[in-house]
Amino acid sequence: MNHRKLRDGIIIAVCAVAVVITAVLYAIFASHHIFKESKEHLTEIYEQINSSMSQTIESNRKLLNGWNQYIDNSVNIINGSSAGYDDADRAARREEFGSFMKQQKQLWGFTDFYFIGNEHTAETAGEDEFNNVVEVKRIDGEPINIRTRRKIQNLIAADEGGVVGNIEDGDEGSQFMMFAMSLKSDDSEYKNIIDGFEYYAIGISYSSQDMSNALAINVFKNQGVCYVVLPDGNVLLQSNLERDLRDNYLEFLRGSNITISDKNVSQIEQDWKDQKSDTMLITVGDVEYYLTYMPVGFGGWMFIGAVPSSVVNSSMDWFRTVTIMVMAVIFVILAAVVLWLYITTSRRRYKEKALEVKSREGLLDMLTENTRDMFIVFSPEDFKAEYVSANVEKLLGLNLDEVRADFRKMLDAAVEKYRPFTTEGLKKLEDGGVWERDICMRNINSEDEQIWFHMSLYRSKINGKDRIVTMFSDRTKERQMYDRLDQLLTIAKNANAAKSNFLSNMSHDIRTPMNAIIGYATLLAKDADNGEKVREYTRKITYSGQHLLSLINDILDMSKIESGKTSLNKEEFRLPEFIEELYSMIIAQTNAKNQTLDVHTKGNIPEIVMGDKLRLNQIMLNILSNAVKYTPEGGQIALKVETMKQTVHNHAHLRFTVADNGIGMSEEYVKTIFEPFSRETTDKTKSIQGTGLGMAITKNIVDLMGGVITVDSEPGKGTTFTVELELEIAESVPEDADFWVHHNVTRVLVVDDEEDVCMDIKELMAGTGVDVEYAITGQDAIKAVEKATNDKKDFHIVLLDWKMPSMDGVETARRIREKVGRDLPIMVLTSYSFDDIEAEARAAGIDLFMSKPFFVSNFKRAVMEIRSDGAAAEVNPEPENMSLKGLKVLAAEDNEINAEILTELLDIEEVSCDIASNGQEAVDKFTASKVGQYDIIFMDIQMPVMNGYEAARAIRASKHKRAKTIPIIAMTANAFDDDVKAAIDSGMNAHLAKPIDMDKLKQLVIKILDETKSSKGAK
Repeated sequence: MNHRKLRDGIIIAVCAVAVVITAVLYAIFASHHIFKESKEHLTEIYEQINSSMSQTIESNRKLLNGWNQYIDNSVNIINGSSAGYDDADRAARREEFGSFMKQQKQLWGFTDFYFIGNEHTAETAGEDEFNNVVEVKRIDGEPINIRTRRKIQNLIAADEGGVVGNIEDGDEGSQFMMFAMSLKSDDSEYKNIIDGFEYYAIGISYSSQDMSNALAINVFKNQGVCYVVLPDGNVLLQSNLERDLRDNYLEFLRGSNITISDKNVSQIEQDWKDQKSDTMLITVGDVEYYLTYMPVGFGGWMFIGAVPSSVVNSSMDWFRTVTIMVMAVIFVILAAVVLWLYITTSRRRYKEKALEVKSREGLLDMLTENTRDMFIVFSPEDFKAEYVSANVEKLLGLNLDEVRADFRKMLDAAVEKYRPFTTEGLKKLEDGGVWERDICMRNINSEDEQIWFHMSLYRSKINGKDRIVTMFSDRTKERQMYDRLDQLLTIAKNANAAKSNFLSNMSHDIRTPMNAIIGYATLLAKDADNGEKVREYTRKITYSGQHLLSLINDILDMSKIESGKTSLNKEEFRLPEFIEELYSMIIAQTNAKNQTLDVHTKGNIPEIVMGDKLRLNQIMLNILSNAVKYTPEGGQIALKVETMKQTVHNHAHLRFTVADNGIGMSEEYVKTIFEPFSRETTDKTKSIQGTGLGMAITKNIVDLMGGVITVDSEPGKGTTFTVELELEIAESVPEDADFWVHHNVTRVLVVDDEEDVCMDIKELMAGTGVDVEYAITGQDAIKAVEKATNDKKDFHIVLLDWKMPSMDGVETARRIREKVGRDLPIMVLTSYSFDDIEAEARAAGIDLFMSKPFFVSNFKRAVMEIRSDGAAAEVNPEPENMSLKGLKVLAAEDNEINAEILTELLDIEEVSCDIASNGQEAVDKFTASKVGQYDIIFMDIQMPVMNGYEAARAIRASKHKRAKTIPIIAMTANAFDDDVKAAIDSGMNAHLAKPIDMDKLKQLVIKILDETKSSKGAK
């Protein structure tokens, strides 16, 4: 026993000595390392400041050198040395020279410019005083004397023209830094004279404060001071003029309270003479400083930096942290050694017990190896586990040793964060008591699988010690079953709520127009003899029916979109025509409410694009119609189409913006505007009908087209919708490069009070060879036309805006006609209805109208129309006579009411109609008919015996002479795109959705009959 104690004492003593030696060696190493790191850090910082100072000096030398020739020339002119200049020229040059120097002072920040003359040594001057007197002259002042420590002439000769000086008889604040340079570097004897003052050099000065600021340093908590000194120690500049002021730094270092490490003052003085750099520690009183010096590279100057070592070493906290950690490791190692001694002495005692425990654990491991239940026994005092089942690592990926060391490591595998177990909490559990809860866990190495356990903690005594036996029982399958049942229940509840909400909305929205239809039908029967009331009731029934049809169409559209059956019909279409058609469809609505509709384009809008024109039209009509509905009478609505930065090759990135100054929407409603059946109910919107589906359909179509729609609105101020789409640019027909030359249009004048419109037109016409000028007022336009006529550069066409302030388009056109007559074509470019202004415009001499926005293709058509005296055909002309009189129709319709309505409507148009009650009957009647008995066939789709598709195929396949040529129109309530395609695929010529709109029917029939006649003529 004594031997073991002696051994333990020796080991502990050796360890203690090792620790002391290590600490001493480490302190020496740390001190050396800190000094080395600080030296490198200071050198880097001061080199940056020194470099900045050197650059400042070099910049001033270059500045003087750059002025040299100019100043010499100017002085020669001013003093009359240069021939060819009179008194006025010399005075002007003197004023110019003075202004030049003022500008340079403002630009470069120097204090004064000097002409430098004679120089002598003062008779009364101390050893270190400013004893060199130099006579200098400012530009507009009398000669004055300045004092310097060193001779300027010698410094200039050595190309080191920088000196600190004072104005003679000046106060302390007049001290400055001067940079000087001779007039001609290659002629040391060269001199010149200004205002009788003979000078041989020029110089600029900076205040001592400005130069000191150049040395300012914003690191080390502003505790550092920088100096610029001469090799003899005299201080030229100092960064901080309020502290640590020094006249001669070498004399300061020789002070009795100064201690310098590594070098003495003589060695430092020799370093300065030899222009060497170094860093050392000095002690001033009881404060230690880092002293760093290095050459400036000019005039033998030296840069000095001094900063307290405590400030510099504060940045070495990380080093101290490392020191603490190293010492901590040393003590941990020492503790480990002591622990090792303790374990060695105790190992024999626990060996047998460990074997017993290991045998028991092996048995439990065998039992749990192939199960997903885990067992752990741990102490509630220190949470160390006596037993951890081996499958913990397999199921949760936890390290068994870490779990044995602390049972709470088990919570690292928990999906949610749980409050850790505490000794106090566990001891509240009674002996033999149980604490239970469910916990979700996952393998920390693979987070894909989550396992639900039922965790049970039993408190009991094992070998007389307080222990907690923990069991984790796998309940994942049970939990998944419960979660699935809960999801199914939630889905069923949501579906039921959605169904109830849908039926509630539909019940209300459908009953509203139905109530009107039934009510007015009742009134119609009552007032059948009153023609005026009959017409009024009929109009309102028609309006309610159209509203009901719109509701049904919206519901069907929404249903098809949500089922994922909606597809896009991608085809070529002209964007200018699309915008014109959109304008023509909306303008009637805006005119009815006395609203202003402005259409603008910006950027290079492509002429032809690929996309679903019908769906795009649906998007824009929904937005524009809402703008009209929710904007009061007299309001303003604007449609802007602009090109954005291209993000996809060969695709135009288009932005459609619709803005109004209507009633606006609340911030809360904007968040739900794109949800089905979403409507904001206010006093202002109660009287406005709508389904609440329009914006939901619009959003879904925009998404389907790969676009983005956003809305910005404020109650009482209006709403702005923005739609951004990528549309493929179609291959357009090659442009006629000589079109404009052939039509004698090479100069155009655009007149519009909005300059952006003028610039857009100019941009769109770029590359056509047409020179576009513009004016933003009528008066400017008249002047431009008059000037062009006088200069023989006549304009070939004038594009006039209709509405302009001070002078409108009519008056402008009238004035232009007075100036140039009728030979110059004048077109009006307007967003207003032509009908309202045509008579007045024609009288003023306007030749043609064009709709805004401007497109090159529309402009071309207008040019062709003017040049051919109106012979150019209008786009999509309306038929003058849409009569169907004398037409013979075979109609397949199984519904008697629908058949009766169709027959009566056709009878009004003087069209004979033969009804077939199903598809088979229609086929039989056609095949049995004579040639010419029927001109066209109207075909319902859903019919008994044979549907419309089958009947159409049967007719086309028959041997009748007109089987292939007789027009067949699908006339059905099946109104989806797929239904249209199915009708065309079955051999029909066109599709018309019910209910029947007679205007649309007549247009379609006339169009098909014309196409049939054209094809016969071609054959």
